[in-house]
Amino acid sequence: MKKSLLSEAKAALIDMMKVEGEISVDDAVDELDLAKTTIRQHLQLLEQYGLVKRRQQRQGRGRPRIMYSLTEEAREFYPSLEGELLHELVEYLIQQGHLGLVDDFFRQRWRQDSERVMAQADAAGGNWQARMDALGAFLSDRGFLPEMDGETNGTQVKVCNCPYRSAVAATRLPCRLEIQLLEKLSGRKVERTEYILDGDPCCVYQFGKELAAET
Repeated sequence: MKKSLLSEAKAALIDMMKVEGEISVDDAVDELDLAKTTIRQHLQLLEQYGLVKRRQQRQGRGRPRIMYSLTEEAREFYPSLEGELLHELVEYLIQQGHLGLVDDFFRQRWRQDSERVMAQADAAGGNWQARMDALGAFLSDRGFLPEMDGETNGTQVKVCNCPYRSAVAATRLPCRLEIQLLEKLSGRKVERTEYILDGDPCCVYQFGKELAAET
């Protein structure tokens, strides 16, 4: 959800929690000059959106005070230079002749990701649909903008954003690792039929024949 889609009052509550860390209903009433019932309704909706969490603050006798703060999802509303800095770091390492170090990093990262996705798929039953669901969730979390098509033979996976453009411009390793992950998860041969670096709008992967089982 984009912050611009929130009402003015909800956006103000989000900003207030960002500045203060956590707030109570009374704090919000004093700051925003809105009725308590209105504030509570906004906070409840923000909780349902997964943007706000609550905790109880005990203060002697009587009912505990409810304090509200932002979740990690809400913090993404605010600018961050982490992605830009990561791209610059990758470019710097490559320019300084440390391409091998960049390759090692991506190999380790994708190995960890692969193990995590496989574990999630196995926990959900380990069947084809569970694996595709785990793959789709992983690609979405990583910012690949995936589109999943089909459930059996001929399944197609399309990714319409490359979050590793700086690294891919210098080494195609992330692209090769992506195919390896798809093959490991699906147990099938994977062919890339469209490629962002070739000028296509998305990378498209087709699942083919089952791979021979490892002995």
